Amino acid sequence: HGIFRCPGHCPHASSAPYLRTSRRNSCRQAEVSGLVLIFCFAAMAALLAGFMLIPVGTSAVVVIGLQLLLAAVTFTAYSILYSCIEEAGVPRKLTGTTVAIASMLGYLPDMIYNPLFGRWLDTYGNDGYLYIFAFLAASGVVGIFMAFLIRRRGIARRAADAASAL
Repeated sequence: HGIFRCPGHCPHASSAPYLRTSRRNSCRQAEVSGLVLIFCFAAMAALLAGFMLIPVGTSAVVVIGLQLLLAAVTFTAYSILYSCIEEAGVPRKLTGTTVAIASMLGYLPDMIYNPLFGRWLDTYGNDGYLYIFAFLAASGVVGIFMAFLIRRRGIARRAADAASAL
């Protein structure tokens, strides 16, 4: 038995033994991944907002430390991003399609942000960085909202599955 176990009302708890070992942890892990994503997006938004408040002349060590912390939080979120597929209620047969669409949308900002941010820097000079950090912080707030919606949907789906299993 693993560290994470489905509660007794979870429909996976009564599954065949071969399913129990592979799916038992999935309910708890999906619930935890939603919370971690909410925390990561909140931390990203706060850190990016914090970058806008750093006074001129701040030690490079402080700025580098904040940037490393931001990178750690960002890659923590990135590492569990696709674990929310189950929590969102996507059928297993559509997982590949879902990952492809999510990857396409997830990497779309790489095409758009660089020219957009470059234009802001060309137009506004150093003030363009304030626009960039504000834009990225707002993106973090949108991420919090979306992660919350996915988590709420996952909780509702698990409750419905539990009710139908009774």
